[in-house]
Amino acid sequence: MKEFDRIIRFVKDWTLLVCMALGAVGYYVLKCVPALEAWRHPAAEISSGLLPVLIFLMLFMTFIKIDVRSYRLTWWHVVLLLLQMGLSGALAWCVSTHPQAGWRMSAEGAFCCVACPTATAAAVIVRKLGGRVQTITTYTLLSGFVSAVMIPLLLPVMEHNPQLEFHAMFLVILRRVSPPLIAPFVLAALIRWAHARLAQRMADFTRDAAFYLWGFTLTILMAQTLHSVYCSHATGFQVLLTACAGLLVCGVQFFLGHKVGLLFRDTVSCTQGLGQKNTMIAVWVCLSYLSPLAAVVPGSYILWQNVLNSWQLWQKRRAAQPGAAA
Repeated sequence: MKEFDRIIRFVKDWTLLVCMALGAVGYYVLKCVPALEAWRHPAAEISSGLLPVLIFLMLFMTFIKIDVRSYRLTWWHVVLLLLQMGLSGALAWCVSTHPQAGWRMSAEGAFCCVACPTATAAAVIVRKLGGRVQTITTYTLLSGFVSAVMIPLLLPVMEHNPQLEFHAMFLVILRRVSPPLIAPFVLAALIRWAHARLAQRMADFTRDAAFYLWGFTLTILMAQTLHSVYCSHATGFQVLLTACAGLLVCGVQFFLGHKVGLLFRDTVSCTQGLGQKNTMIAVWVCLSYLSPLAAVVPGSYILWQNVLNSWQLWQKRRAAQPGAAA
């Protein structure tokens, strides 16, 4: 029984990493076992269709716990948005002025990691870490709108492709970003306004469900990341280089977010706001408009940001244990 308890405790402490490992193992099993060949295409279709549904549910479960009147703008929102826009513009300029550089693919992937919106699951992690959920949910909405403008504005600059028209691309990305960001907020606000008791019951019933839904989502994202690596037909060195670019941009964003958080005394929300990204959007942008190899950067970002989040959650639980200070 003690060994079983240890396994259960390990899974709870490292849920995010366990889910990513399951996604990797599941992908290789589906890819390498001939008997499962007929399931490969249906599995890819189902997983792609499930992602927006899971993101909607995660965000709704977070918003239903918060009174709309508690949403508010803060100065750190402005600072992080300026950082997001400034870093995105700098990376786009580097790619545009060095079209033949060997690091071009890595820079394109890094651009997508910076320009894409804050992850809808950031509020879930912030709540787990004891941060201010109200401020991070407000920033998540703002970040989504900024991304919907920055990505279609800067991609044509990077690619010099006349087919990438601003208005059409703006509407496509806005349509992809808005439903999982805006619809859960509106639905939760309406339920809280029309039936506060029902909203409270739903909040109590789904207390920790959003976190485990995020873990399940990571399983799917990890499998899709590995699929993009195989689609790129890149060498091992190229994949390693782009993965290192994902680590670099992840570390920079978490570091800058932490520094801004120290300035405004909201380190948890600022760190997650700038560092935890909606990599599903970033992978989609790379595969749709750049290249499969560039998609490895946001694909590896999934790993790095969740390694950091898992470590932060472990530190939080460790500090909360009796006698931890000793």
